[in-house]
Amino acid sequence: MFTSNSRKKLLLKCVCFATLLVMILNILNTYYLQRNICDNDRTAKFKDIEPGIVISNTGSSHGLYGFNYEELGEEYNCFNFALESQRLSYDYRIVSNYSDYLAENGIMFITVSFFSIYGMDETEIDGFESKNQRYYKILPPGKIKEYNWKEDIKQHILPVINDEELLKTFVEGKTTGEAFQKIWYLNATEAEDLEGDAQSAYERHYVKNNIIETKKINAADYEALINLILLCKDKNVEPILITTPLMPEYKNKIRRDFLDDFYEKIEGIVINMGVSYYDYSSDERFDECPWLFMNVDHLNKEGALEFTNILEEEIISERYLR
Repeated sequence: MFTSNSRKKLLLKCVCFATLLVMILNILNTYYLQRNICDNDRTAKFKDIEPGIVISNTGSSHGLYGFNYEELGEEYNCFNFALESQRLSYDYRIVSNYSDYLAENGIMFITVSFFSIYGMDETEIDGFESKNQRYYKILPPGKIKEYNWKEDIKQHILPVINDEELLKTFVEGKTTGEAFQKIWYLNATEAEDLEGDAQSAYERHYVKNNIIETKKINAADYEALINLILLCKDKNVEPILITTPLMPEYKNKIRRDFLDDFYEKIEGIVINMGVSYYDYSSDERFDECPWLFMNVDHLNKEGALEFTNILEEEIISERYLR
């Protein structure tokens, strides 16, 4: 009897301790989330996503920074699904997860950069796990590559233990880094070495991934592009493939035989899938306007607004509600 009572008391103490610990962690997490409003990974926009999206786009950083819906958003419900370094395979996973937010008869611009359908599986690339953490904030487990339940717990249940500068966050708060806040406002005319920047971007996108020579298709991303097109059509949304404006210094670095291979692959998709493709990579309205770029291959905020207004005039106004 004595032993039984002791065990009950011990069990009760354990339950009380665990309950107290959960309460403390919950309070800390709540306060932590109030103090941490950092959006370096650009995922905060998904918290404000609203149904009835008429105009949207996908993509990597070319899509993220290439579209500016400030003016178009006054007329349509618009949303940018793109994130930095995002693969087509994640474009599809994200759009499929939020597909119920898409309005019928809308338009989705599927950004295809020249390197989008090439290269190795991103799970084999250094830094994948770190980049992959952002998707725990916006996707369910089944749509996250190499899902890890421990990472899920850290992101959703105990984000307070996932901060290496926890005390500093509690005391000072954490906001989006200054570099991330200013990047869209950069002006390429202020760059000291555009040719050097172009060479660096070229090596990062094509040489480092060894795709300029091999032209190896990434099966997962290529299939995701096809599935994304099919998903749009199933939702009665018009998918439009698009390549955003680039500075000549960057595009001229890319070998002609590689570009020919890219255009051949895209033309095959256009014919087989019955979609349109618009290539603005050498658009003369941007070729001689470096002030519309933040670097050699990304539009800045002003350039993105100009580009989006062009899309509204040349594509959206002619197709939407036709």
